[in-house]
Amino acid sequence: MDSISKKMMDKTSEEFLIHVNVAGETLPMTVRRREEAIYRQAELLLNNKIDYYTRAYSTCSRTQILIFAANALAVSLLRHNAAVDAAPLIEMLKGYTNQIDEIL
Repeated sequence: MDSISKKMMDKTSEEFLIHVNVAGETLPMTVRRREEAIYRQAELLLNNKIDYYTRAYSTCSRTQILIFAANALAVSLLRHNAAVDAAPLIEMLKGYTNQIDEIL
């Protein structure tokens, strides 16, 4: 088997088609096998947000509900990223604080 055929076979076996249902729409997606669980968790998370905003804002349009859900998830992601980015700095400051306490 030549290297091109092997690479194509490896790629084919690594990826496969799944169907994700979000807001009543079925979306076909080609994903890496090792990442399928992440896509399934994202499906659940997004549908839970959509359900929450559908109940909380029953007079809003479907588009508005989807915008609320997308915005909530984006804000959550940005908060998480800010916390993760600050974690090494916080650990470094704790170390300095411990050193200062030892000196005092």
